[in-house]
Amino acid sequence: MSNFILIPVLFFVFCWLLYWANKRQTVRFSWNEIALILGIRVVLGFLYGYIFAKYFNGDDTWYFHQGSIEEQQKLISNPLQFFADFNPLPAFERNPTFASGWYYYLSDLEFWVITKPMALFNLITRGDYYANVVCFNFLVCWGSIWLFRFLLKTYETKRKLVFFCVFILPVPLFWMTGIRAEGWLLFFLAGGLISFEKILSGLSLKNIVWLVISLTGIMILRSVLLLLLIPVLIAWWLQVRQRWPAVRTIFLVFGVGLVLFFGSTLIDDQNNLPTIVVKRQQAFFSLHGQTRIALDSLSPTVGSFIRVFPQAAGNSFIRPFVWEARGVLQIFASFSTLFLVVLLILWFLKRDRLSQPWLLNSRLLYPFIFGVLLYLFIGYTIPFPGAIIRYKSIGEWFLICPLILEIRWSSIYRL
Repeated sequence: MSNFILIPVLFFVFCWLLYWANKRQTVRFSWNEIALILGIRVVLGFLYGYIFAKYFNGDDTWYFHQGSIEEQQKLISNPLQFFADFNPLPAFERNPTFASGWYYYLSDLEFWVITKPMALFNLITRGDYYANVVCFNFLVCWGSIWLFRFLLKTYETKRKLVFFCVFILPVPLFWMTGIRAEGWLLFFLAGGLISFEKILSGLSLKNIVWLVISLTGIMILRSVLLLLLIPVLIAWWLQVRQRWPAVRTIFLVFGVGLVLFFGSTLIDDQNNLPTIVVKRQQAFFSLHGQTRIALDSLSPTVGSFIRVFPQAAGNSFIRPFVWEARGVLQIFASFSTLFLVVLLILWFLKRDRLSQPWLLNSRLLYPFIFGVLLYLFIGYTIPFPGAIIRYKSIGEWFLICPLILEIRWSSIYRL
C-alpha cells in the first residue's frame, strides 16, 4: 500500500481507537477533539523528523527508527531472541562490576522500550519513518490525555484552556512527537502522577501496579528523573496523608534531601550523589556542539554547587536570549524561555484571585516543584542550548500549564 494511502488510513484507525477507548471515561472527547489531538502531534512529528534529518544528520530519532527496523528483522528471523533480549544476565556477564552492568542494561532497555514496539508496527508500515510517527504518537499521546485529566481536576471550568495547554501549545509538545524517549517519559510520568494521586485517596492493587510500572519506565528512560521525583512524591504524601502544612513539608523534605545529597560524600568519596551530577556534567562537556553557553565545571562540594547556581538557573530558565540564538533549535529555545518569563510576569500581575493558592493545592504544587528541580539539574549539567530545551521539555508542562491556567486573561483582553 502506498504511504500516501497508508498514513491517512493509520491516522483514521488510531483516531477511532482513541475515540472508542475514551467513550468509557468520565472525561470524554469528541471526534473532532480526538482528530485534533492526534493530528497536531503527527504534523509536529513529521516536522521533527524532517528537521533532524535535514539539519542534524538524523540525530537520535532516526537512530531509533533504524533500530526498530533491525528489531523487526530480529523478530522475523529469531523471535525468541527478540524477547530474550530483556534477560539482564548477559549485561552483567559482559561487565566487571554490578554498577557497570546495571548501567549498560538500562541503556539497552531504553533502546528496546523505544524500538521493539515500533518493530511490531514496521510489519505494517514497512519501515517508513513518517508512517511510524503516526503509530508512535498513537501510543504516547496517552500521556497527554492523562495529563489533561490530571489538570482538569483543578480547572474544571477552564476545559478549553486546559485543552489548549496540553494538546495544542507547541512549545513543549514538539519534543514529545519525535521517535525518542521524551514521548514515553511523559507517558510514564503522567501515568505515575495519576496513579499516585489515587493511592493518596486509598490503596488499590491496580493503582500500585500502575505506579510501579510508571516509576520503572522513568528509571529505564532517564533514571535521574526518578531521583528528582522521589522526594517530590514523599512531600506530596506527607502533606495529603499526614496533613502537614505545605511550608513545613517543603522545608523539611527538601532540607533533609539536601543534607543526604551532600552528606553522601562522607560515606563514599567516589560513588556519591554530587559526584553523579559532576560526572553527568563532564560527559556533556566531552560532547561536541555548535554552540555552548557559559557553565563552570562542578566539583562535589557545597561551595561549588552554590557558586555555579546562578549560571545553572540562568541557563535553564532564561537563556539563550533571543539575540544569542543561532540555528533552528536555538531560536526555538530562546522563544521558549522568553515565553516562560512573560507568563511568569503576567501571573504576578494578572493572577486569577479566585484560584486556589498553590500551597493549598498539592496537585499543582509538587509537579511544579518537580519541574523546577529538573530545570536546575539540567542547568547544572548541560552547556548546549539546543539540548537544554529538549531535556527540560518534560518539566516545562508543569511550569507553563499552571501559569497559563491561573492568569486572568479576560483582564488582558480589555487592555
